[in-house]
Amino acid sequence: MTPLPIPVPPQLEAAVDYPGEARWMALCWTSLGDTCVYDDGRLSGTGHGWAYLGFVRHAAVAPHLAHADLGSSEDEGRERILIDRTERRAYLAVASEARSFLREQFPAEQEVELTADQWRAIVEDVRRRMLSRPLPGMDQLMRQMREHSALVADMIRFLDLWQADQAR
Repeated sequence: MTPLPIPVPPQLEAAVDYPGEARWMALCWTSLGDTCVYDDGRLSGTGHGWAYLGFVRHAAVAPHLAHADLGSSEDEGRERILIDRTERRAYLAVASEARSFLREQFPAEQEVELTADQWRAIVEDVRRRMLSRPLPGMDQLMRQMREHSALVADMIRFLDLWQADQAR
């Protein structure tokens, strides 16, 4: 794991849509869906690609990642950006090292075995809950898009200010 001399904006997690609470998380790009991926060792998913690109392509960050293989539209990357959410620091790690490190931040859990009936009950419960959720209206979608755009703009302003402070 190699420390990166880059700023970690306080808006980063929200901007890429990481919903977890873990201290450490990783970011990279995936060719499967052509977007960013977050991972904390327990929770992983696809996030907001534009926010991720705004971060990694910013002039305060991009030069320090020029040599990194974080993935592309064609290939999965060999490396990950590890974010320490407590210290607000970033590191570069090989993907397998990052996965192991992230898993180790959680205590070991006992494996749970479910019967076929328990699985069916869980699936039915999830199905019912999904069907009962109302679809958002156009006004709600537009509001969410505006809020996310403002969040990404705040993140970019943070990076711009950090870079200006470094130039002084």
